[in-house]
Amino acid sequence: MEQLDNLLEERKKNYSEEDGEERRDLTEEEKNKIKEWKRKIKEQDEILDDIYEGLGNIKKEAIQVDEAIQGVGIKVKDLDNKAGKTTKIIKTQNERLKELVNEIRSSDKICCDIILILIFLGLVCVLYSVIKHKFIKK
Repeated sequence: MEQLDNLLEERKKNYSEEDGEERRDLTEEEKNKIKEWKRKIKEQDEILDDIYEGLGNIKKEAIQVDEAIQGVGIKVKDLDNKAGKTTKIIKTQNERLKELVNEIRSSDKICCDIILILIFLGLVCVLYSVIKHKFIKK
């Protein structure tokens, strides 16, 4: 009777109500497999830690790139505004120049054109004379 009680108590200790299975001692091969499995889990954890660290670095670089892109975007907007203002000024100046040319080239100012052409020819002759006497000596 005593042996039977001891055997029942031993089985109670080895019996788990959670999984409903009887517990037994592990064989050497099972222990080695469990050790190998734990070692692989540890290696995987180390690899995952390295990946996590790498992703953190990539995130930091992405944030820096985003900030740089935003800075360039601001500069582009400023440049676009300045280019628009410059274009507007150039258009205004071109319109003024056209008006001025039309005033000067009007048919009643033909005398001014003739006088300007004669002055230009006179300057060309003077320039030719100076170059001839200065560089061509006989």
